[in-house]
Amino acid sequence: MSESKIRAAFETRLKEISAPTVAGWPTGYENAKFDEPSNKQFQRCWVLFSRTAPAGFGRKAGEKWTGVFQVNVTIKANQGAGPAEARLKALRDHFPRGLALVKDGLRIICETPYPAPSPVEEADKYTRTFYVPWFCYIG
Repeated sequence: MSESKIRAAFETRLKEISAPTVAGWPTGYENAKFDEPSNKQFQRCWVLFSRTAPAGFGRKAGEKWTGVFQVNVTIKANQGAGPAEARLKALRDHFPRGLALVKDGLRIICETPYPAPSPVEEADKYTRTFYVPWFCYIG
């Protein structure tokens, strides 16, 4: 149950700046059908869960959940890194450190976002990965 709330909170926030009518960034969501657009400009996202840890002492203590929200930003190859870097900046501005996402009473806190150190270059596309580390308390 908590996993779906966390995923929905991040996907909802990403949709605010991703609709084709807003920014021209069609988005592929986790385990959902997605056809890459012919212009190769799109993004895909996943919520990655890490291990949980006790959030206190005793058997009734809640848990601290941690993880990473990952967005892969893809553009057409051979046009320079500029469009992907501009998108990474927009993502960084939209998911700032300290941002609290709330879904059905669950509060998810974003930590400092960062891009992966290197791109993935293929014959027809160029991809940069962006990470938003997060944590929340359950129970």
